[in-house]
Amino acid sequence: MTPDMTLAVGAVGDNSEIRHTQFAAQVVKDGIVDRFRDKVGRRPSVNPKQPDIQINARINGDRCTLSWDSSGQRLHRRGYRPSFGGPAPLQETLAAGILLMSGYDGSGELVDPMCGSGTILVEAAMMAKNMAPGLLGREFAFMSHLSFNRRLWSNELEDARRAHPHEARVHLILGKVELTEKQAVKAEDHLRRALRIDPMLADAHRLLGDTLAVAGNYSEATEWWQRWLTLSEHTKQAERDVERVKEALRTVEKLDLLLENSGG
Repeated sequence: MTPDMTLAVGAVGDNSEIRHTQFAAQVVKDGIVDRFRDKVGRRPSVNPKQPDIQINARINGDRCTLSWDSSGQRLHRRGYRPSFGGPAPLQETLAAGILLMSGYDGSGELVDPMCGSGTILVEAAMMAKNMAPGLLGREFAFMSHLSFNRRLWSNELEDARRAHPHEARVHLILGKVELTEKQAVKAEDHLRRALRIDPMLADAHRLLGDTLAVAGNYSEATEWWQRWLTLSEHTKQAERDVERVKEALRTVEKLDLLLENSGG
């Protein structure tokens, strides 16, 4: 690490001399930052919540083992949970384990009448689509390490995405859920992710326009609606949606004209 990065230190265990893990973590942290100050004249800052580097100290008798946490957040966190309104009583890995123990292999139908925040259903959908667990936005602590090979990581992600061609549609569905819940910022994030993966996904263009309109960004919303009009299939539902969007575009044009005439 460099002195421009942040760190945090956690400690577990004790011995006859050290009874308080917070004191042990403080000693380790002081040793690291003092070493930097002696060597380069500057010291890294501490960020206990989101550090670039997390150091763990494990005390057992007269031995202290220091390790670098390369995972960051606990591995049960797939990366999609914030999109469903925060924490859930059921961890993602436990939900996946329950599905495997039940014999579910992704090939049949699944009903969860008491789904709550939908963890079991989301995990089942990922199994059915052969989707890598961390493909929906999970980040790892090793991505902040100086030795991190971004090109190699990008190649691994691309391999996972090729094995799961439906990732864009998953983000589309998540974006639609967030828009329904009036979470415009989260909806926009998912829809832009969907379009980065599949720029020709017509429904994502329309929903992104709707999301931006909800946020009051009518100018950019109009652009996405126009793109959707050129991509949409000519089904009866699509034709109804086209008329709705055209009416919205006409309203935006009228508002622009009124603003110009009023000098606004």
